Amino acid sequence: MILVNGREIAEGAVLAETQYHPAASPEEAVAAAARALVVRELLLQRAELLGIAGAHASVDAEERAIEAVL
Repeated sequence: MILVNGREIAEGAVLAETQYHPAASPEEAVAAAARALVVRELLLQRAELLGIAGAHASVDAEERAIEAVL
């Protein structure tokens, strides 16, 4: 389990994300996936703080909010 400002990123989410991160070893792939999900969560939290997206937004709304923050 990973916590980002008190919000959990479940192990299952990290494992599901791993397929998108080719690496020399499974451990490196998991680390890259975890890092990507942490960055995503930080961007979503910033979007919420700015009033761009809510905590329970759809995936499409989350993607638009991340683009707006960037």
